[in-house]
Formats: sequence, C-alpha cells, structure tokens
Amino acid sequence: MRVRVRAQRLLVMACLFVGVGADAWQVAAQQTMMLSYEIIDGERINDPLTDTPPDAERGRALFADINEAGCLSCHRVSGMGGMGRALDGIADRVSPAALRLWLVNPKIRQPQTSMPAYYEIAGQDPQAEDFTGEPRLSAQQIEDLIAFLTTLKSEGAVQTPPQGQ
Repeated sequence: MRVRVRAQRLLVMACLFVGVGADAWQVAAQQTMMLSYEIIDGERINDPLTDTPPDAERGRALFADINEAGCLSCHRVSGMGGMGRALDGIADRVSPAALRLWLVNPKIRQPQTSMPAYYEIAGQDPQAEDFTGEPRLSAQQIEDLIAFLTTLKSEGAVQTPPQGQ
C-alpha cells in the first residue's frame, strides 16, 4: 500500500483563505510549503526530503543541541543523554528510509509515542507550549540528522558521542 502525502504549512492555507493574489500566493507557497514525500507501506519514506547532500556533522550538532532538535533530552548515545531509548547501533537496526519517517512523524508508526513530529505538523501537539504550527526542523535538518544517525553502528564502529550544548 502506498500513500501520497502533500503537507503544507498553515500560512499557505491562510493565503488561500484571504484571497491573496496568484503571484503573491506563489511566492508565499514557495517559502512556506513543505516538500512532498511518499510514505511507503506506512513504514518508510524512501526518497530524501531535499536534493542537498546531508551533512553528518551538522546532524551531530543538531542532535546534541537541546534548544533545536533536543534529541539528547530523551535519547542516549554512548551512555550520555536522557532516559529514553538508546540509539547506539541504530544504523544496524533501522534503515535511513525508516528513520526519515520516524523523524517526519513518528506517530504514523507508533501513535502513542511521546516523541514529537519534527517535520509534519499533523504529528505535533497543538496544546504544547512550543507549538508554532510550523515544522520543528527543516527538510535539510531532517536529512542531516539521518546522516548522523546512520553513523551510529554497533560493534567495531567508532562512535563519537555528541556533546550537549
């Protein structure tokens, strides 16, 4: 089963609602529309969200930054971080495509998870203090995080734990 998802931010819908002219709407849409992606079998997003090559070092910094992605608030790597699931060896257990779906909106795979959606607005809690109606991370940041997470391999792999910022 394949499901096509076209996610848009609230500003695009607001532009349509108030009747902004076609040219202005196109500019607003380009600046605010989220990229399209395809969810395959409810388990993965095969294609990267952006054409720009990901950067594992940027992903590592993002992973460690509690003010940005906040991954270490819950997850652990090499014994550092929160009390949530340890991500050591995740690259051996989970494909980049499955990681992509998990970061875009983990509630698609596990509706009761406390992990927020980082890209899809529908997976965010509108009652949360930090809810803005926009993706928590950009498409590029999602791809950078995946690049970092795919470096977290089991035995024999060199893992440099991210340092909390």
